[in-house]
Amino acid sequence: MGMGAHRMNVPEELAEYKLERAELAIALPADWKLVQESMQDERWYWPIRLLKVLARLPIASDTWLGFGHTMDNKENFAENTKLCAAILTGPQSTEEGGEVCTLPGGEEVNFYQVIPLYREEIQYKLEHGSDALLDLCPDESLEVINPHRLNVVTDREKISYDPAEMDNAAEQIK
Repeated sequence: MGMGAHRMNVPEELAEYKLERAELAIALPADWKLVQESMQDERWYWPIRLLKVLARLPIASDTWLGFGHTMDNKENFAENTKLCAAILTGPQSTEEGGEVCTLPGGEEVNFYQVIPLYREEIQYKLEHGSDALLDLCPDESLEVINPHRLNVVTDREKISYDPAEMDNAAEQIK
């Protein structure tokens, strides 16, 4: 699931990196309910709302989005999760070079994956930086949204977990 952004107001000193255009993506489990009826329920709708909020942010605040940027929702995204913030990373599980697409006119579109975070995780990022937070994350452990995933800051000793734990979102959300 993805959502594009308009040309963003990137700081002049970063102009050479061609960061004005971004495409945001979020990875949902195969059984995530996306039918019209379930979209009325915040337990299923919040990832889509998150994409929309992030896509509007550059326009609303005359700012830009890039790797490592975070957004704090201030409250939990839904009643069934304590996830309450998000970080932008490079797309997970893409081929080398899959994070940028050059348009016919030479403009570049940068792809970012939206990773929802817990309160302790966004605090850790604010204190130590994006790279430090992402270094705590086991490979691909944050790739697919799981409203009940382990917290990479507070559950570090438990994180040797089985990816199969992420497979059944519908079972966990009931």
